[in-house]
Amino acid sequence: MKGKMKKENITRLAIYVTTFFIPFYFFRFDLSFIKTNIFEVFVLLSLILTFALSTHKKIDKKIATVTVIFLLAALISVFVAPDRVSALGIFKGWFVVPVVYAYCIYRNFDSKNVSRAIIPLYFSLLLVSLWAILQRYGVIHELFYQVGDSSFAAYFLEKRSFGPFESPNYLAMFLVPVMFLSLTVWQFIKDSTLKILFAITLLLPIIALYFSASRGGLIAFLAAIVLFLLFNSYSRNPGKESLIKTFVVIASLLIALFAVKYYLGSRSSHEGGDSIRREIYSYSVTLVKENTVLGIGLGNFQNKINEISKPNAAFQLYGIPFALHPHNLYLAMWLNLGIVGIISFILLIMYLFKRILFIKDSYIKALLIAAIASILVHGLVDTTYFKNDLSVIFWLMVAFTLIFKQDKPSVVSSRP
Repeated sequence: MKGKMKKENITRLAIYVTTFFIPFYFFRFDLSFIKTNIFEVFVLLSLILTFALSTHKKIDKKIATVTVIFLLAALISVFVAPDRVSALGIFKGWFVVPVVYAYCIYRNFDSKNVSRAIIPLYFSLLLVSLWAILQRYGVIHELFYQVGDSSFAAYFLEKRSFGPFESPNYLAMFLVPVMFLSLTVWQFIKDSTLKILFAITLLLPIIALYFSASRGGLIAFLAAIVLFLLFNSYSRNPGKESLIKTFVVIASLLIALFAVKYYLGSRSSHEGGDSIRREIYSYSVTLVKENTVLGIGLGNFQNKINEISKPNAAFQLYGIPFALHPHNLYLAMWLNLGIVGIISFILLIMYLFKRILFIKDSYIKALLIAAIASILVHGLVDTTYFKNDLSVIFWLMVAFTLIFKQDKPSVVSSRP
């Protein structure tokens, strides 16, 4: 028994380290002819230890089937893309590695201890948040891979924090879902003083989010709060009084949302303004119509936009540098993975929400709904999956959803 516990602890330790490195994938290097990063190396180590030391565990057949179809759609998109070497790297980093990581989480944790797997990510969140705050005040500047890029100099001029990422919006896309996932740690804190300290530390990512000045991030954050309060309050006390309180909170947050939108709408946009975004959306829809079934292949968006926008000299000059993605999660899924990819993604989301709604623990249920909703809401105006850490966070939520125990569909209970 002790030997088994020791083996499990070794595997979990590897996963803890792996989880901490989620936002630090920019530490890249080559292993022979394969380009990789520190996160991927620890995922491989975790997988080896999982196969060697962990016991087998059944997986939900519906989610497993949809996941396989999703991965197959991504694999087909490698061959659709003109640059197959680059596409294969995307397939590895944004699809295979995140799913393998989620599989390791699922195999090595249960509903009693899985929240502990978030603790390393919580410390990463604090480190990234502190980084962004210090950056806002000029204490920290660019990283080694950011130096020389005029985009970051412009962000500094606009006083927008971007942390270790490629833009302020990417910072926001990381902060919001991880904030809600980090709240699962609350259950393991028994001391009241530590609970207060934990709550105070979560002010750091909120401040960092504000300094990012990401409109999509702030809207996603407020939407996630509304859903968290709604589901947590109603699950605990499904009475009329609870609903009234919830609607009062929602009304207050909507007022705050319009205030934030008004404030941020007055700032100049480094991304060329909303007009460039609208043009990117228009070109993206055109590409979907022309490539409905197979899409355009992984990592081929900017090339395709460049081709079809040649008559538009102004967009060629100012818009192309910001057309790395469609700035919409759903258009990105369709264009990168084709119609099978977008359908399998939607089905996966539907299965996740169906399972989440019957999770016994009302607090965990509300947090998972809020975290996933933040990705989907922000995904309306940005691409909240197609990046190493963002794809990993999404599949981490899938693993969480599969692990937590559920009620039978006919009965929804709540935590006392």
